[in-house]
Amino acid sequence: MSRGWTKATRTLGKLSAALCLVSAGFWPARAQSDISIPPGIYSNVDLSAATGDLAGVEIEIHRGAGRIVDVTICEGWCNWAYQVAYESNGGWATFEILERPDDPPRKFRMKRQGSGVLVEEDGEFFVRKDKLKRLKERFGLDVADDSMRDYAERTKSP
Repeated sequence: MSRGWTKATRTLGKLSAALCLVSAGFWPARAQSDISIPPGIYSNVDLSAATGDLAGVEIEIHRGAGRIVDVTICEGWCNWAYQVAYESNGGWATFEILERPDDPPRKFRMKRQGSGVLVEEDGEFFVRKDKLKRLKERFGLDVADDSMRDYAERTKSP
C-alpha cells in the first residue's frame, strides 16, 4: 500500500470516529435543551425599598443534555438555591424542590413566554404564577449562594 493511501485511510478513520462520538452524544456539539426556553438566567426577584426584603423567583437553565435548572424562591430573602433536573411534559418543563425532608416537594412548571419565562408553582391549595425576565447576571441565586455559604460556616463543627 502506498503512503498516501494509508494516510487517507487514517484520516477517514478519525473522521468516522468523530462522527460516531457526535451521533452518540459524547461530543458537546451544540448541545441544546429539548424545551423552547433558551439557556440563561430569568428572574423577577425584587428588592423592597421600604423593608429591604427580597421577593420573587430566579432560575438559571443550563445548556446540555443534563436538563439542569438552578432555582431560588425568595420570600423575604433568598435563603436557599436548588439545582434540580427538569423533565419535558406537554410543552412545559417540570421540576420539584424539596425544602425539608418531612414536607411534600414544591412542584413547578415553566415555559417560554415571549423573551421571558412563565413559572407556575402548583401548590396544594393555590397556583402561583411568576413572569420572569431574562438577565445577564445572577442576582437572587448569588444571594442564596452567599446565604448558604454563611449558614454552612455558622453551623460547621469546631
